[in-house]
Amino acid sequence: MSGGAAYFPMDVMMLVTDYRRILDELRRRYVIAYESSNRLRDGNWRSVEIGSGRDGVQLRSRGGYYTRVQ
Repeated sequence: MSGGAAYFPMDVMMLVTDYRRILDELRRRYVIAYESSNRLRDGNWRSVEIGSGRDGVQLRSRGGYYTRVQ
């Protein structure tokens, strides 16, 4: 649900593969900024859908955010 990943290597040799997979994923991260037109800060969940115009692109996100109560 959080978008996290878990690795369960069966032996020490598999750690290298898992470590490389994690490094590869970290190198491909991007940050997207978003500013809502809804100025109401009520602490509610706001759904946000993120997509890509490219085939084969895998996106992971939390699916939204909670507004900060002011």
